[in-house]
Parts: sequence; C-alpha cells; structure tokens
Amino acid sequence: MADYGAAVSQKGYDVKTCADRFLVYSSAFPILKIFSVVAITGVVPDGASADFTANAGTDYLTSAAHGLANGDQLNFLTSGTIPGGLTILEYNYPHGGHLYYVINKTANTFQVSLTLGGSAVDITSAGAGTHTWYRDTTKIISTHDLGYLAPVIISYNGSTSIGVANSYFMSDSVYLQLWIRQYADRTEIYIFNPDNGTTTPGATVYFTIYQFLDSFDTIAANTINAGTTLGLSSQDYGFRISKPGYDVKTCTDEQCVLSSSFFTNIIHMKGAVAGTADPIVVTHGLGYIPSFLSYLKPTGKTFYTLANEFISVNTNTLDSYPNEGDVLYYVIFKSKSI
Repeated sequence: MADYGAAVSQKGYDVKTCADRFLVYSSAFPILKIFSVVAITGVVPDGASADFTANAGTDYLTSAAHGLANGDQLNFLTSGTIPGGLTILEYNYPHGGHLYYVINKTANTFQVSLTLGGSAVDITSAGAGTHTWYRDTTKIISTHDLGYLAPVIISYNGSTSIGVANSYFMSDSVYLQLWIRQYADRTEIYIFNPDNGTTTPGATVYFTIYQFLDSFDTIAANTINAGTTLGLSSQDYGFRISKPGYDVKTCTDEQCVLSSSFFTNIIHMKGAVAGTADPIVVTHGLGYIPSFLSYLKPTGKTFYTLANEFISVNTNTLDSYPNEGDVLYYVIFKSKSI
C-alpha cells in the first residue's frame, strides 16, 4: 500500500506545485516540522572606532568627523562608566548588552536607536572615563510570527571574500564567530571577527535559517514513543481522513487516507534542566550518536544561546560549562534507519 499523507501549503503557495519548504506535512510522530527556510545576508563591519562624549540633555553623542552613516550598527566600550541609557555588547557568555543603530547623524554628532530608524535612546548621564564606539559586529534579523521561542538550525554559506562553495551548520569559530538571540517574533544572529578576520570588511556573508514548528515552552514528557519502529508499534499514531462516503471513525485503511509514519527522524527525548557548575549530562540510551538541538537560557536573560555540544553513544554532555541556574532546553532525535 502506498505511503499516504496530507500536505498543507504555507500562505501564498499552491499546494499542488509548491516546493517542499513551503509545505507543512502531516506527521505520525512528533517531529520538528519546518516552518520556514530563509536566506539572509549581512555585511562585514569595517572595524572602525573612535572616542565620543554623551549629552544627557540632547541625547546626542559627539565624535569629531566620525564618518558614520544612518543605519550603521555600533557597539560601545568605556574605560570607566558607560553613559546612562547605553549598554555594552558582551561577546563572552552569557552575552549581554545591545548593538545600536545610528540615527540623525551630522558631521560630528549622532544619536542611536535600538531599532533601525527607530526613536533615539534616552541618554540619562554622561558617564565617566573615555568612551569608544566600534563597528566590529553585525546583527542580522529574521522575523517570524510563531509567538514562542522556536528552535532553529543556521547554515553559514560563505562570503564574497572566501567564496560560497561550502556550508557549515551551527558554524563554530573556525569559520565564523557568531551567537544568536531568540525571541517570540524573531531570531537575531550576531557575527564578529568573520572567518578569524580573513573576510574583507564590507563583504557580504550568506546564511540560511531553518525555523522549526516546536516550542521549548511546552514539554509534556521526557520520552516520546521510545519503542516505536518503522510503523509496526501500537504507539505508531497519526491522523486519518476518510474518503468521500465513508465514516472516518469506522472506515478501513483502504477507505481512509492515512498520515505517513516513515520519516527519517523522530523525537526520542526533549526536556529542560537547570544548570550547575558541572556539565549538564542527558542520558539518551540509544546506543548510537543521535542528532539533537540544544539551547541554553542564561540566568536572567530573555534569549537562548547555542549550547556547547559533546556527543557520545549513550550520553550527551550538552553543555560543558553552564552557570548555576542556567536552563538547558534540548531535543534528541531517534533515527528510524537504525
């Protein structure tokens, strides 16, 4: 019997002709269905920097002949106390602070906003010490309307400097130094020191974001269908649609269209666990090295960052150096081909 299922096109696409990434398929197993595949680009910053002073009365920053343009993204540092209203983007875990966009620039002054073309940040004090702005980091935003923090896989697809022949999933520092922030309506990618400094400033860098339909906020069980194999288990479930003239509650298989159970990966485990000073260890017991996604929510932060990932046959050490109180969210997949 053929392997039937159901397909629903995303808004604006014809279900009969659209590509797979624009379809949402029925599933007999709880899998992470793709919500969207988005190609995005960013521009490598030029690394320029200069000192500035802040005026709490006008909300303007003064930096002689700064050369900045409206829309440029800036990070700040200080030798003393940062002016009130501003934050410093922290590269080291757990990643605090913000990048700012230049607005209302003149030859020697400018204001900054948290959003592109947005309102000016309220500067509440001049701070103390020497303050410096930097163009050393780029933030790229991919928006969505899921309403929760959904998992993503990010592929770095090269740049105009190094070429685009290779792609790297969840790219490590060998190729690109990046970290992400997740929100209910967007995913933000921050890149700095691209390709260990070998990418030319001003070059375009290319990414693909795979956004999934799942929420780490709703975790009902630690193990899901652990014993299911190739559609033969009584736990192999889905949904069915009756053919015209038949009752969906009583029709035989031949009279119904059944959802498909033959997907490559199913969710074996998912969960959340609070961190300690020791590595966070999740024992999966599969007997082989599985695929998985893992994100760490630092204490007091509103976003997820990629966890440090070390894989073994029976145990995943999903984060090697969590801070106490950090929460690890994870999904471990079971391969149906094993």
